[in-house]
Amino acid sequence: MDNVTIQIPKEYGWVILVATMTFFINLFQTIMIGRARKKYNVPVPIMWSDESEEFNCTQRAHQNTLEQLPFFLPSLAFGGLGYPVYAASFGLVFLVARVFYSLGYYLGGAKWRSPGFILGYVGAIVPLTCLSVATAGKLLEVELNYYL
Repeated sequence: MDNVTIQIPKEYGWVILVATMTFFINLFQTIMIGRARKKYNVPVPIMWSDESEEFNCTQRAHQNTLEQLPFFLPSLAFGGLGYPVYAASFGLVFLVARVFYSLGYYLGGAKWRSPGFILGYVGAIVPLTCLSVATAGKLLEVELNYYL
C-alpha cells in the first residue's frame, strides 16, 4: 500500500476561517432562540410550542442549521484540501444562505425559508461535495477522462 503525503496549501487558511465563522451563525441563531423563548414563554428544554408559530419558526431555523453542519463542514474541509479558494468561496455562500434562511423564517414564517435553503444547497453543499470527490480523485490519482 502506497502512502500519500498531503501538503496543505497556505490558502487553506481561508477554509479554516470560513469553518470558524459557523460559530457566529450559530451564536446569532442561539441568541434569537433565547429571545424567542422569553417572548413566547417557552422554557428549556421544550423544543416546540403548541401556541406560537413564531417560536417554532425561530427554533426550526436554528435546528435546521445544526442539521446541515454534518454535510457542510466535512465537505468544506475535504474539498478545501484540493481546492481551498473555491471551497472557502462556496463556504461563504453557505453562511450567507443560512442568514437568509434564518431571516426568512423569522420574518415571514416557514414559506419564506426556501430561497435561503435552495441557495445553501445549490450554491454550496452540492459544489462542496463535488470538490470533495475531486480531491479524493486527486489523492487516488484517478483520471476522470479514463472513465468518461
